[in-house]
Amino acid sequence: MVQSLCRPETIPASFHDCLMLYTRQGYRVIGLAYKPLRISYLKAQKIGRESVERELIFLGLLVMENRLKPQTTRVIHELLNANIRPVMVTGDNILTALSVARDCDIIGDQDSVILVQGTPAEPPFKAQVDFHYAGDLRKKVREVVPEHAFSMLNARDPEIDIREGNYHLAMTGRSWEIVRANFPHLIPKLVVKGTVFARFSPDQKAQLVEALQQVGYTVGMCGDGANDCGALKAAHAGISLSEAEASVASPFTSKEQNISCVPTLIREGRCALITSFGIFKFMAGYSTAQFMSCLILYYIGCNLIDVQFLYVDLFIITTLSITFGYTRAFPRMAKEVPSMRLMSAVTITSISCQILLNAIFQSMAFLYVHTQPWFYPFHRDVMSENYSSYENTMVFLVSMYQYITMAVVFSKSTPYRRTIFSNYFILVNILVTLAVNIYVTLDPFPWLKNALHLWDTPRDNPSVRFKFLVLGAVLMNFLLSYIAEELIEGPWFRMLVRRIRRAVAANSEKEYERIKDELQQEKGSWPPITRTSSYQDMTHQDLLKFVNEAPIRRTHSASGPLVAGDVTSDDEEDDDEAFGASGGAGASDGGGGGGAGPSSERRHMLASLSEK
Repeated sequence: MVQSLCRPETIPASFHDCLMLYTRQGYRVIGLAYKPLRISYLKAQKIGRESVERELIFLGLLVMENRLKPQTTRVIHELLNANIRPVMVTGDNILTALSVARDCDIIGDQDSVILVQGTPAEPPFKAQVDFHYAGDLRKKVREVVPEHAFSMLNARDPEIDIREGNYHLAMTGRSWEIVRANFPHLIPKLVVKGTVFARFSPDQKAQLVEALQQVGYTVGMCGDGANDCGALKAAHAGISLSEAEASVASPFTSKEQNISCVPTLIREGRCALITSFGIFKFMAGYSTAQFMSCLILYYIGCNLIDVQFLYVDLFIITTLSITFGYTRAFPRMAKEVPSMRLMSAVTITSISCQILLNAIFQSMAFLYVHTQPWFYPFHRDVMSENYSSYENTMVFLVSMYQYITMAVVFSKSTPYRRTIFSNYFILVNILVTLAVNIYVTLDPFPWLKNALHLWDTPRDNPSVRFKFLVLGAVLMNFLLSYIAEELIEGPWFRMLVRRIRRAVAANSEKEYERIKDELQQEKGSWPPITRTSSYQDMTHQDLLKFVNEAPIRRTHSASGPLVAGDVTSDDEEDDDEAFGASGGAGASDGGGGGGAGPSSERRHMLASLSEK
């Protein structure tokens, strides 16, 4: 702090009151001081920093207003509504960070804040961690403001209902280092309930990202400066809000200097993931449907001809595969997180169900044509490659509709993609291929009929009634496939799969979910709050040191602070737990910087995107 570097006589009497007045209102305050050096330039190059930064002459405070950009609060609400947890990590003063977090609704008006204060070991005292209640968030952080602290000593201690779990932890970088060095078992709990992390260095930002990942979150980081590069690189998804140094370390760079890019990235990422899964299922279903056609025809020594393969592969499959991915992302984020595993139970069940339905309807078509009075069985001529037969035609006609059916049912829409009707490319593609298929089924041109080897032309052709029965069977195939896919992709089936997985694998839940359950069981007892009465043991300077991160040494722990070497049995059990790093998702950061009127989005935010 600049005060400790300046001459006492140059510090005005109102320094502390003025500093607290601005910091608790969310302003960024920089102290300015100088010292005249009457030495040569060469000596100035060699002189040590410690010998220069002392006995300074205080000049004043530079106050910069960090205004919230108009998009910030809206984006935070959008993330919260999607059950995505925003976390702020910044290098600013903790009071400024709390003020900004309250203004943009990262911390709600009815939520409470608990300040985590770490005190380093100084013999004969051990390191300890205190949890201080920060008071009503609708007011400024009064408990830690010197001008109000002593007026509250005789006041009734404000109650914090930690039993409901509606509280947020806030801590500084110095306290983070003390906890990591002396109480590492507390880190998982702190990152699960922590919302504001102030005065964090670049390395500490990266450590916070890694700690969130270790408890199972998938973390995204949004930053705009060189001091964010480590965290941007460590996160699962890094978003740079500038095209300077941060853009080198992050895979994504936003040209807009605000966090509105975060929901866009999440929506587009989910849309791309669902589209990739849909294409995979479509190609797998197409391959197995065609394999099933060949397998059925092999039973009588027949097969699809080259022209039929070409018609399916080029005219139907290729065009549908290209237009499949043109469906855009859904405009709103859903609370439900899409499956992130390609070979999940839902995906395998979906493909298996479609394969089964396709095999059933192809087999039914193969058997039904044998019952017709005009049917003539296929006799293979080993000297000829002519596979023209009623069996071949029936299996081919039914299968070519099934490819279109799979393109429709696997083109999943809400809540991650827009409806298929918004994709005009695939809509026109489906209508064209469907129209051509119907024409081929009913009455194709003779040259097309001969090219595809449809029916056994020397003999009686099927009646129009029979051909419409084929179209009716195809329609039934589509309806059953669509209903089956909706049921499998529905919430009830996913819930059933989760219950089965948890019943089979007891440790299948993510680490942060286990920690939340543990905190729910410990509600009312953790964290051990140091109440307002404990401030009687602090001097006026101690309160100032707490705000400015200087360590506070007390002769006793007021309300059960955690002391290194004196850990409860529950904490010892936590120390032995193994923390997983699977699942989870995403993040954001704010942009901005110093100067007059910069956005307070320069507070760096993280968002764990996969929390359900």
